[in-house]
Amino acid sequence: FINRRVCLWTEFTWFLLAGSDGKANDDRIERNLNFRANNFELNIAGLVNLTPHGRRYYQRPMLNVYGFLGFGLIYSNPKAEYQGDYISLPELKTEGISYSTVQPVVPFGLGLRIKSGPFFNIAIEGGYRLTFTDYLDDVSSTRYPDPATLSSDQSRALSDRRGEYYASIGETFTPQPNVGKRGNPSTNDGYFLLNVKLEYYLP
Repeated sequence: FINRRVCLWTEFTWFLLAGSDGKANDDRIERNLNFRANNFELNIAGLVNLTPHGRRYYQRPMLNVYGFLGFGLIYSNPKAEYQGDYISLPELKTEGISYSTVQPVVPFGLGLRIKSGPFFNIAIEGGYRLTFTDYLDDVSSTRYPDPATLSSDQSRALSDRRGEYYASIGETFTPQPNVGKRGNPSTNDGYFLLNVKLEYYLP
């Protein structure tokens, strides 16, 4: 605590992100990409309570709304399911572009803290993470890259998976370089975390 209303905190969080075009009900099903990623976020944030605390921890209010804003780092290594295994995508450069698995994030949000005893709180908190990358899911470029520019057969197979989809419905597909929409580079990725916390005060 800096004063009775403002404090600093730091958090280390693990969470999973995943997505599959095969479950879409629109034209993404043709794209046929998928990913999952175990993510680790470390942040430090400033928190402002709507109601000031008492001078002792047990003098805190029964209900308190708070907001927070901070800075952090996320480690994210997206992997795609392929032939029964999960393959790490950053090293394959499926769009012909290198990107780091460690990226800065800006967390901000609101929470509600409920005093449930002298030492315990229950908190419900929603926070969005603004990122500076479009590669949390390994998809960004507007067009598919020329397969000849990619480094390996596995990179080419995981860059353009439309052929797998058309084969599943009994049709043939011939990829053409730089034809077809793969992603949308105009906006960066972001994510929202909804947390329910049990907090304990060390007396």
